[in-house]
Amino acid sequence: MNWKRHEAIGRLANAMGHYYGFDQCLFLRPLLGEPTAHVDMFATFLAPDLIVVGEYDPKVDPVNADILDQNAAMLSGIPTPSGPMRVVRIPMPSNRGSVWRTYTNVIFANDLVIMPTYGRADGELRERALDVYRQWLPGRTVIGVDASSIIEQGGSLRCVSLGIPHLDRLGWLRQANQQPDGGLRSRLTA
Repeated sequence: MNWKRHEAIGRLANAMGHYYGFDQCLFLRPLLGEPTAHVDMFATFLAPDLIVVGEYDPKVDPVNADILDQNAAMLSGIPTPSGPMRVVRIPMPSNRGSVWRTYTNVIFANDLVIMPTYGRADGELRERALDVYRQWLPGRTVIGVDASSIIEQGGSLRCVSLGIPHLDRLGWLRQANQQPDGGLRSRLTA
């Protein structure tokens, strides 16, 4: 074990706990070779006590299959305010050609779940992944959107939507809507 890295992770966990006020911090291992090292490339929360974690076929990618199995085991049963963490596994599409496809980089939009798909590259796995979301989110509509061109840029659906702000947090928009003309003219010319 790299003790310097272990010590740095411990300091980071303490600082984050102090700043955000939580007493539990878990660091998942990123996929080996995936350039972003972002957790949303292999996991996503469906509820405070329910997370989907990717699963590679060990015959296709044994190293990352093992990493994801370890991450799933680490998460399973972690105490949450809603009860022990439940882990659901979802198939991971191939990362052939160094294109890191994922079914966990989804968009949650009200009652809609938009999952990335990859044209002919994912066939049966796509349907299995859609079924996972439909099973665990029965009150939502789950659709697939072809993200083949987006994923080649190094991200997927959640990545391209991440910069869209929550409109309630834009105080000026709330104030503008309370003015007779909507206040947008003054905002647009300011």
